Amino acid sequence: MRLRRSALGSTFELILDGDRDSATLNDMAEEAFEEVQRLEAQLTAFRDASEVSWINRSGYPGPVPVEPGLFDLLGVAKWVHQETAGAFDVTVGPLVRCWGFHERQGHVPSDRALEEARGRVGMQHVELDGERRALRFTRPGIEINLGAIGKGYVVDRVADMLEGWGIHSALIQTGGSSVCALGAPPVEPRGWRLGVRPGGDGGERLGVVTLKDRCISTSGDFRQHFIADGRRYGHILDPRSGRPVSGVRAATCIGKSATLCDALSTAFAVMGPAGTRRYCASHDESAVLLVEADGGGTAVHEIGCSMETEDEWHEHD
Repeated sequence: MRLRRSALGSTFELILDGDRDSATLNDMAEEAFEEVQRLEAQLTAFRDASEVSWINRSGYPGPVPVEPGLFDLLGVAKWVHQETAGAFDVTVGPLVRCWGFHERQGHVPSDRALEEARGRVGMQHVELDGERRALRFTRPGIEINLGAIGKGYVVDRVADMLEGWGIHSALIQTGGSSVCALGAPPVEPRGWRLGVRPGGDGGERLGVVTLKDRCISTSGDFRQHFIADGRRYGHILDPRSGRPVSGVRAATCIGKSATLCDALSTAFAVMGPAGTRRYCASHDESAVLLVEADGGGTAVHEIGCSMETEDEWHEHD
């Protein structure tokens, strides 16, 4: 059974396989979609009534209580920030607006505007009190935006729901950017065959990966970028410099958690091939990076994983 709904600024899709009748699977899918809508209403920074918007208004001087699931998500965001030496940061919102990407009207900011925005960015200014499940911003102007981790979190939450109902064969994805492969399709015990597409749905496919109880997320600047004075500026920003990433056009992360993969795909784009290799060498995740080549065009870096072509995949049949 395959069902789709508009959510999270894209299309949220469920593919369910199992020994249940179609009516039961449909009821499960509808309940899952209701949870997706609830989480979107909680996590978005673009609705005044969301919990994230309320936190942004009240976090300084704070502290403010945070719903347990959201508090745990912020804990993951803080952990990824630390593990990637600041390459991932959910407080990057002021920089996104400074460069005009918030309204998809990109422009190069003045040095003064950039420095002002940088002064309001930094996960080190977000304090999390585990005993009280509370948050406090230690500096005015700090805010959180979960756009680079929220989709993966929602995918994980839906996967947890399905597993709780005894569903062990499913594909959960949003816009092709964050995907969780539960088990394997009944007709293919090796797992779910997924294309690695840096440009998202409809984009060029670099290769094929086969996933079983694994997740995959991709971040790239193909859909959000602008040209100024002959230079290309993508929407993925390095929180440490405040400037758009150069060189890496897209990054894909493969791992056990869609939440982590979502965050790390952005971090890998910022860290580049060398930093990504160091991270993957000591963690469970693997990566594929599409990088601008010195002589023009792009080069593919497979780090800890190996993609297959369609022909190679079928050779295993």
